[in-house]
Amino acid sequence: MLCPLQIDKESGAMDNMQRKVAEIYEREVNDRVNMLSSLLEPLMMVVLRIVFGDMVIAMHLPIFQLRNVLKTTYRNRSESAIIKGLEPICRFAAHE
Repeated sequence: MLCPLQIDKESGAMDNMQRKVAEIYEREVNDRVNMLSSLLEPLMMVVLRIVFGDMVIAMHLPIFQLRNVLKTTYRNRSESAIIKGLEPICRFAAHE
């Protein structure tokens, strides 16, 4: 681009050539920015899915673990132990 600028400087039409060079560079920059943003959009979607997916799993995992603990606790206890544990509640309800 230096040669056309030198020629236009000697001919006195430098304003037009500078404008053309600016348009060319602006077009190139816009094309590169568009290309970069089109490449980054899918990457950003993947990152956001991973972050929010981890948050959802982190919130629900303790609930599922608690359910499993309760299942194993009541499965290990015999039915008579469960009934004995409910007797005070039944007596309290019967008095009212």
